[in-house]
Amino acid sequence: MCIFAPAVVGSPVATIEVRDTTLELSADHGQPPWAARRIDFQFPVQSASYDSASRLLLVTTRQATDPGPRITELEDPKSVIRKRVTAYDLGAGKLRWTIEHPGLITGVHEKRAAISTGKHGYLIDTATGRVISRVPGTLTINRHDMALGLEGDELSRYDIEDGSILWHRVVNSRGSFSMSGDTLFIMENGITAIDLATGEAWSHSIPTTRAILSPGMFQLPERFRERAEHLASDPVVDGDRVYFGADTMIVCLSRASGRLIWSRRIGREAWRDILNRGLGISEPEIPGQLILQDDQENLIVISCGYAAGPKHGWRTDPPSLAIISKEDGRTLARVSIDSLAFAFGYQRVRGGHVVAGSERIVKFDDSLRVTRSVVAGTTDRSFMAMATSGDDLLVRTSGGLVAFGSGLERLWEQPLGTGVGMNAVRDARGYLWFGGVRGVIGIAETRDSGSRSFVRLPIGRGTLEDGRLILVDRNSVTVAELPRIGQGND
Repeated sequence: MCIFAPAVVGSPVATIEVRDTTLELSADHGQPPWAARRIDFQFPVQSASYDSASRLLLVTTRQATDPGPRITELEDPKSVIRKRVTAYDLGAGKLRWTIEHPGLITGVHEKRAAISTGKHGYLIDTATGRVISRVPGTLTINRHDMALGLEGDELSRYDIEDGSILWHRVVNSRGSFSMSGDTLFIMENGITAIDLATGEAWSHSIPTTRAILSPGMFQLPERFRERAEHLASDPVVDGDRVYFGADTMIVCLSRASGRLIWSRRIGREAWRDILNRGLGISEPEIPGQLILQDDQENLIVISCGYAAGPKHGWRTDPPSLAIISKEDGRTLARVSIDSLAFAFGYQRVRGGHVVAGSERIVKFDDSLRVTRSVVAGTTDRSFMAMATSGDDLLVRTSGGLVAFGSGLERLWEQPLGTGVGMNAVRDARGYLWFGGVRGVIGIAETRDSGSRSFVRLPIGRGTLEDGRLILVDRNSVTVAELPRIGQGND
């Protein structure tokens, strides 16, 4: 336990008491336990962020100063809810500083932290808690230690040492975002690439919205109809090329300049002779969206499903699976997946391809011939998300988690409850750890004996950061460093 009276930064802060406790988390199935640290901050914890290099834990806490209604205006000085940001050094086992601040932590690295209120972003010195600079909008620190701010449609980069502005650029903040190295891609009626190191950018325009068909035979003029928006894939980056899909168009662009290398339309199959495309009564979630995946010298393209016009009774076209040459965009093979109404996921597996929809998972061999199909059963109810773990598939269902082998043979299933994500970390003991709103869950399988272990750590909201479990529960934060593969079980 340590008690620390910090230097005043901003509003005065009373002495805060922090309790630091070492815990043992059971590893189950005959393995020794490993240590975790639970830090109690006295007041309810809103958010927590951890920097592994400096072993610095930053938390935001809330304290009611007197009875009264909750006030949600973040920067109202008369609010009865006071917020504090506290820095705790796990390496030294002591509190560094506490400041009174209305924001939430939006990024941390060894020397600097970012705190944002929605109106302003603050760059903080992690050694002292001193506010180095205040910028408009929100501020974050990305994994490359770049301080980035966004105010409306203006994206800016700031010097992480002194907070001075390095560059700013107008962007379309309503689009979707994707990162590859130091390049930020924004998908909105095409694709824009921004080099975050220099601020230089290029754009390539492709319509990513389409008019939705009206029910019935009579169609309103296009300008009066609702539109389906953001019909774009995430980009695939391979060396000096960027591949991107929007609506029914696939393009290959130069990563450096955005120059068009080739473009191909991946529209309706030739045997589906319909002029109108749009959203029918049998609604796919996002009509016409494409999924692009890298497959060495080729691209995998999944069309999620198109809705047909009145001529075909408002039926939704089935998704399709296509293999496209990266070199020139030629379609090497393509099949319609008639057993699915809509596809949400794709995985490349040993010996073929797997495409998932909510009601069924289908496996194809390398020649795109169907080899196996699995239907969601009474326990699964519906499939929701899919990821790989070695040669196996992990499928999140409405009832829990199911593991399939590469041939779609069912290996095991585990009820999980609600609020569990699909991002998993595997540690040296063979556990797969999943974060969720009710703690974290570890699942270990011993293939030799066919046994499987299940561990639930119900310690509040759980996240996984850089091989560590970060668990927030009321007034405390628990940090557990998972034994990494290759480090052994000590």
